[in-house]
Amino acid sequence: MAAPPQPGSAAAKSGSLAGLYAMAEKHHATWLTSMSCTLVRHNHALAPGSKRNTATSATAYSTYNWSGYQVNDVPAFTTGEWSVPTVIVPQPPTSSINRYYSATWVGDGGGINSGSGALVQAGTEQDVINGVGQYYAWYEVVGGTGDTGSELVLNNLTIHPGDAIWTGIQYPAGPGNAYLGVCDMTLNTCASLNVPTSAVGNSAEWIMEAPTVGGVTAPLPNYGTVNFTGACSYMVWPNGTCSPISAGTAPAQIQLVSATGQPLSVPGPLNSAGTGFTTSFL
Repeated sequence: MAAPPQPGSAAAKSGSLAGLYAMAEKHHATWLTSMSCTLVRHNHALAPGSKRNTATSATAYSTYNWSGYQVNDVPAFTTGEWSVPTVIVPQPPTSSINRYYSATWVGDGGGINSGSGALVQAGTEQDVINGVGQYYAWYEVVGGTGDTGSELVLNNLTIHPGDAIWTGIQYPAGPGNAYLGVCDMTLNTCASLNVPTSAVGNSAEWIMEAPTVGGVTAPLPNYGTVNFTGACSYMVWPNGTCSPISAGTAPAQIQLVSATGQPLSVPGPLNSAGTGFTTSFL
């Protein structure tokens, strides 16, 4: 992983994650000067079997692991914010081994009808292992050049339930690269990474997910609700404007269903600005 531009430098102000640096500066955030990552065999690609949810509308989909929204664009910069949910064992319990997994993230590529490009994503994970909550930040590149194989945990960025998270993804950020930024604005701590990737697919996403663990979609903990805000994309970066989800190409609502079609995690309608929504555990 290449080092990101230093805060205050020309590169930081002129384009590469300039929005992230500006927000971090506003919050007087501390930048991590070193980063160690651990490969964990949790995957966040869209599970096979997504389908148009004709019972809801022509612009809604059902999947086995994602819930949230997507647009079919190729943004230069995608951003979103949320608070880390507190997760608990659902009642009645649904895991025979008392392990539940959830992930909240922003991504470019890899969505429904997005083509064969890569998926670049970053966010937080919220798990319940033997009754104990575990929380951390991660990123993953799925497909193409730079495929990480699974998620990489950002060991130096400590995450707690209730923390306010800001995430931004820029592609391209130089030849064959993307920039990922994750900030914990409650702790005023930010991390940014320069990661190799080939061209991303034709989509941007804001997702609450049941990740794939051990090759199968994991049981989802009760996460209550997650409120996404500031969800928008720049088609031109850095001098463009951030277009809300509602202004994107084919904005689509995605609900997470069980193998029998029972809704498990469902997003509500977009807010009046088109830049946010609440997704709920059912």
